[in-house]
Amino acid sequence: MVNPDSVCIGEWANLIITFTGKAPWSFTLRTEDKNGVTDKVYTNITDAGNPFIIPVGPGTTTTYTVISVTDAYGKQNDPS
Repeated sequence: MVNPDSVCIGEWANLIITFTGKAPWSFTLRTEDKNGVTDKVYTNITDAGNPFIIPVGPGTTTTYTVISVTDAYGKQNDPS
């Protein structure tokens, strides 16, 4: 597991997802905050999209976790 960095509420930061293996990739990002848990799937990421950058500016304490990654060879449910 990668040690997370902290961002102050209301500040902007980039979540940077770097892939290994063979494109195309997809992944599921879990967001947990005071409103609950939301999973969002990002698909069809090519070599041009690696690393994949997601700007975030949380308005409340929020945890972001990549819970699965898929490449051309299959799915990994324990990404690091």
